[in-house]
Amino acid sequence: MFEQGTHGAVIAVVPLGVDRTVQLVVTHENSGDLLPLMADAFRRALAQFKDGQQLPDNGVFFVHGNRGSDTAYVAALPFQKAVTSHDA
Repeated sequence: MFEQGTHGAVIAVVPLGVDRTVQLVVTHENSGDLLPLMADAFRRALAQFKDGQQLPDNGVFFVHGNRGSDTAYVAALPFQKAVTSHDA
């Protein structure tokens, strides 16, 4: 549990060599334009498939990018193919 008012914390540290680490930092902030950015990335990724048949019925879309000039983001978004009348 984090103290009230905490906006970010290191939740994992992985050693990388003798004197370096990779740190996973989680932060909390208003999502702002992030959801539309991720939705657009998913639409563009789907456009690479002609008919969607290559996609699994269920999966996770992993997306990363920049939100503004100084805020990077990464997200794992679960998805499920919709069943249409011609699929049944």
